[in-house]
Amino acid sequence: MSDINLNSLPILLVDDEVQILHGFSVMLKSAGIKNIITMDDSRKVLPFLSQNKAALVILDLSMPYISGKDILVKMNNDFPEIPVIIVTAT
Repeated sequence: MSDINLNSLPILLVDDEVQILHGFSVMLKSAGIKNIITMDDSRKVLPFLSQNKAALVILDLSMPYISGKDILVKMNNDFPEIPVIIVTAT
């Protein structure tokens, strides 16, 4: 087991729609979760995770540049310890 306190790690929200990111942020903050990072550009996710830890990633599947599906595959290989919740409006 790791020495990392998961309560101190951020939740990473990834969606290309800013209003979706805002809505999720408001919902999480109202539930008492304050450490939230939002990303509206899928190209930033993997570099971020290479340099930072996250407690959880909430990931949209349909995004420009790098799809959420491609990010998920890479995360499963490189960051299998990070749980992922998939969201999509298909």
